[in-house]
Amino acid sequence: MRLIGVGNLLQAAAFIALTAWLSPRWMPAGVLMGLAAGLQLLAGLALLLKQHRRAATVASGLTLVLVAALIGLVGHAALHAMTRFGADAAQIGQFTLLGFLGGVPWFTAWPLWQVLSSRSGAPTGVAVLLAVLVPIGSGVLLDRPSEEWAAQPAQTAAAAAAWEQWTDGRTSATVPSGVGPAIVLLTPWERGDPGTTVYGGGDDLSAAVLEALAKLPPHTGEDGLVLDVLRQRFRSGLTPPGSGGGISEGEGVSPSVGWRPAVTQSTRVLPTWSMSQPRLRGATPARFDSSIASADGARGLTGGWAADTGTDADAMLAAALAGGQFLARHQRPGGRYAYTVLGNGTLGRGYNLPRHAGTTWFLARLASRTNDAGVGRAAAKGMAYIASQTTTLADGRAFFADPARDDGKVWVGTTALAALAAAELGHPLAEGFGRFLADAVDERGQVRGELDRASGVFPPQNQNPYGQGQTLLALAVLVGEGHEDVRPAALRAAAFSDSGYAPLGAGRLVILDEHWACIAAQATEESLGRPAGMGLCRSYLADSASGTPSDGSVLRPLTGPAGGLAEAVVSAAWLQPESEWTDQAIAYGRLFVRSAYTTADGPLLKDPAAMLGGFRDNLLQLDVRMDGVQHIGCALLGIEAILRREAQPGSLP
Repeated sequence: MRLIGVGNLLQAAAFIALTAWLSPRWMPAGVLMGLAAGLQLLAGLALLLKQHRRAATVASGLTLVLVAALIGLVGHAALHAMTRFGADAAQIGQFTLLGFLGGVPWFTAWPLWQVLSSRSGAPTGVAVLLAVLVPIGSGVLLDRPSEEWAAQPAQTAAAAAAWEQWTDGRTSATVPSGVGPAIVLLTPWERGDPGTTVYGGGDDLSAAVLEALAKLPPHTGEDGLVLDVLRQRFRSGLTPPGSGGGISEGEGVSPSVGWRPAVTQSTRVLPTWSMSQPRLRGATPARFDSSIASADGARGLTGGWAADTGTDADAMLAAALAGGQFLARHQRPGGRYAYTVLGNGTLGRGYNLPRHAGTTWFLARLASRTNDAGVGRAAAKGMAYIASQTTTLADGRAFFADPARDDGKVWVGTTALAALAAAELGHPLAEGFGRFLADAVDERGQVRGELDRASGVFPPQNQNPYGQGQTLLALAVLVGEGHEDVRPAALRAAAFSDSGYAPLGAGRLVILDEHWACIAAQATEESLGRPAGMGLCRSYLADSASGTPSDGSVLRPLTGPAGGLAEAVVSAAWLQPESEWTDQAIAYGRLFVRSAYTTADGPLLKDPAAMLGGFRDNLLQLDVRMDGVQHIGCALLGIEAILRREAQPGSLP
């Protein structure tokens, strides 16, 4: 009996630890587990001090009910997040629920044994079942909209008419009557700042818009007008991202206002996840369809922005070109690019030479594909900067290295990316870069990552993740451009990628970011006759497959970081066009196109000219970094080729 009591005390200690972890993250769950800890403590003391087995059994039964209530609460919260946040919350909600279920045996085995051994399992089982199902069931009922309104197919036309009536009094611009009763919000915008949102309601769309228009102050130069049409109203809970705002009697919060990064707040939903939410100022959550109108016309909003919804090859190429023009506009006279353009149009700090080289490679490819003169000049200026920072040794080897690095080492990957740019541009430095990269490949085919400046040699080094793929890619491209002197090194590096290369010594079970290996596999197929390192590429893509975007996602994945993965998917799809990677590549293309800043976004931006053509990471992260544009742009060039089923100069490495 006393041994069983000690088991209850140990179980209480486990619950105390769980309570300490949960309480600061999610108080309701912490309270439940705190009560469970107290019950197990009472059960242990009852057995140790009084040998009261019945009291211990009751305490353990109640403990099981509390654990079941926690699972029900987690299930309720996860399902609620998945319902309101859709694709953006599906994976986290599922993982959280499965994580809690996986931990259940550690907290229920002992009390469950006590209950079952006392033959009182049936009533406890009923209580446990109810404790799980009641929170989940109530959540399903509460998640249903309390009211719904019909979609308005003429909404964009209504936004255009409202803009014309407001800006120049053109009553001839008739607002369509639409479908059934409607409730709308109108919000003026000027240079990224919203005006006062006004409310309108009526028996049809026209009446609702006209009522709201009558409440707007006179137009004084504002450059945009957002029309939100109410679709669903909820009793409580989370506000859907991008399309969600607030509604109350006679007023509301426009999604275009509520989802600006500066005004959102963090809301804890699950122990491991907080969600950004708009401040509704007492209004209840609602879902809207939204459009924006300006002097340039009217367009629907997707995820809070005037996203281009094109999905064909022309849309992919246009987005890539706009990205290249964005980089060219922000290039400094010396050839460096703006490393980061903040969401308000100002320039961030910092710089990165490998990313400079990669960005120049993208611009060179884009110029080859489009013959755009401005992009071509930007690529040439970027290459001139590379040349100004290049050291050529007496034996003809040349490397591009950061002069600020003071440890006497030169990273091989920076030169690999510079070599890609030089090869695409036909620059004479391609030969010296090729010699340097070939020398970095040892007799086994492993790429040695760093040169010692003082001695001019590559010392023996361990595995070189990232650099192996970058160097093999550059060597393969150089071979394809006719630099036959680097072919032996390329063949050695290719063979090592298929056999001896194993990140962290765990082969393909522990995979790193190997997107360069996938691109190298495509390049070696073209120039060496086989896709070297394709096994690594498959492992990397399998490990990353859960991040594939869906059309409904506005928060995940982050667009910039997804660019490199998308390049890898594109390479795999080009090598195996009938595989699932083709559909994944096209899904990434749709994400990138709708994440691009367009002219229609102008009223929502502080400095529209600064942002046009860049790619925001998501609904709330608006900054644009040069390497994000580089990776996305390269992926878009490849996706265009996949959709056309043919590659043009610059489409692929």
